[in-house]
Amino acid sequence: IVNHGTMTLYDGVVVENLNTADVSSLVENGYSSYIGNNGNNERNNYVEGTNEAEPLLTDTGGTFNTAGYNSVKNDEGGSLIINGGSFTSQRASGAVIQNWNKVEITGGTFTATKENPGVISNRTWGNYAKGNAVITGGNFIVDENAAKAVILGFGEGSSTGGSLTVEGGSF
Repeated sequence: IVNHGTMTLYDGVVVENLNTADVSSLVENGYSSYIGNNGNNERNNYVEGTNEAEPLLTDTGGTFNTAGYNSVKNDEGGSLIINGGSFTSQRASGAVIQNWNKVEITGGTFTATKENPGVISNRTWGNYAKGNAVITGGNFIVDENAAKAVILGFGEGSSTGGSLTVEGGSF
């Protein structure tokens, strides 16, 4: 699922990929490259008049389970609000929730399983990936099969900045 507009996912939604590990993300919000190097491509880039400058994805529930890298990837330009749901990811080099711009988490259960290295990855990169995360609730779990995983990963790409605020939740 790719969101370049305004989307809400509700309780009862089930999105799963349990067979293919070579999948980046079950759900992507925002752009893999906000300003593309190969011209305007609305599939990957913001294109004025075609898609939203700041896509908004709100999740109020549902189940998101992947054998791939990320259950949800909030990419360049994206704003993500998670109020509930169940999210799991199994693949190395990913995260259950990977944030490159703005995310607010008030609830939900987020579990790293198998080789997954992290539950929440919050990163910054250039002008369109601010790496701002606010967590006020939720359950964040590293299960016994993901012994090398971390609960929160915070880093930067090619720029400084970003913020991570944790005011609640169970870790």
